[in-house]
Amino acid sequence: MNRAPKTIVIENIKSRDCTRFGVRHEGAIASGHHAEVAPGHFIRLYGIDSNRRGDPQAYDHTFRLGDRAEYDSYNLHYLGTIVSIGEKTVAIVEDGSRARHRLSLYEFSWRNRNLDLDAIAARNQDVLDHC
Repeated sequence: MNRAPKTIVIENIKSRDCTRFGVRHEGAIASGHHAEVAPGHFIRLYGIDSNRRGDPQAYDHTFRLGDRAEYDSYNLHYLGTIVSIGEKTVAIVEDGSRARHRLSLYEFSWRNRNLDLDAIAARNQDVLDHC
């Protein structure tokens, strides 16, 4: 008999705290952004994205092992394959490489809550055409 994976619900995802020059700084809180994590199985990002471009928009996106996700960006958006999902981090391997990027839940949510692979491909192609 298969057991359902243990899920962890994280409301208002928070970045890590840090200490600089002996002063402790609290991590940023992403109010309205939540995650449901089943380590080793899936991560579900959901909530309300209150952006500055218009009305707040609801989102609900589930990622599983083997799905594509963004791990970095500058002029281009870099995508890879999800290889592990933990309680606090998600690991992504670059395409065509063995380099592994481990993102905190806060950063993973920030980069992938509104992931649109077709729009990213079009944007990357536009940047490459104009370089």
